[in-house]
Amino acid sequence: MMDQNLYNLYNLEAVRFHPFFHGVESDTALSLLSMCEVRHYKKNDIILKKNKPREGLLLLLEGLSEVFVKNDQSGREEVLEVVQTGELIGFSSLADFLGVSKQSSAELVEVKASSEVRALFIPFEVVRKRWDDPAVHDYLLTQVAVRLKDVYTSLAEQVKLATDYGENDAFMIRVQDVMSSEAAAVSPAATIQEAARLMLKRKISSVLVAEKNSLKGIITERDIVEGVAAEGADITAPASTIMTAGPVTVSRSAYYYEALSLILFKGIKHLPVMEDSKVAGIVTLSDLLR
Repeated sequence: MMDQNLYNLYNLEAVRFHPFFHGVESDTALSLLSMCEVRHYKKNDIILKKNKPREGLLLLLEGLSEVFVKNDQSGREEVLEVVQTGELIGFSSLADFLGVSKQSSAELVEVKASSEVRALFIPFEVVRKRWDDPAVHDYLLTQVAVRLKDVYTSLAEQVKLATDYGENDAFMIRVQDVMSSEAAAVSPAATIQEAARLMLKRKISSVLVAEKNSLKGIITERDIVEGVAAEGADITAPASTIMTAGPVTVSRSAYYYEALSLILFKGIKHLPVMEDSKVAGIVTLSDLLR
């Protein structure tokens, strides 16, 4: 009797209607699924290591992952691509599967879970059994074309931004490489005076207003000058009364020049850095120009 977990897996929409398993008899689909394996990864777990032979593809059922290269000397990671739920990991290994890559080729990229990930490992044996189906060919061709376009578009944007700023080197630096991960923050109920004292103590020019790591706003030196000195706000009033609500933010995986462009075009000096809708740090104009 077929394992109940296999039926549960087959009944997932992301699996049942996937080209690898759709369009065949249910018994055949279940037989193919029995050759696969559900794998779980915690945030920051390495899903695929470099220079390690790939044995198949991974279909993301839940979560996000990052394809990156790591500089062995500096330890810095450059994210090349973000893979989302419903997408496949391991496209570069298809060249080996098809027998068209050079024997000396090695995997230079790694894949890391950027959140908790649940993935279906699809061995090349399953790919081989479904290879003659035109729907599978069309699906893989479309996926490769879209992902290649995304990578080239992103690269072209970064080269253009770097050129616009008169820079020819290091345009792939990301916000996470220059941000401060210990952003000062107060709760919305904290007083204006408490926010000012925290800024004085930390020798910083802004403080975030957050509740349970959810960003509510930001208070800068200018807000305090305008709110308290100019408009006479009570320093014992809640910090939320003078904060800038819904501040401009940037993703920690955004490129250096994206952050610099936001700061210059929005006329601000402080950018809260976000990851998975939570505060990950802050980057300032000084950080970027340093």
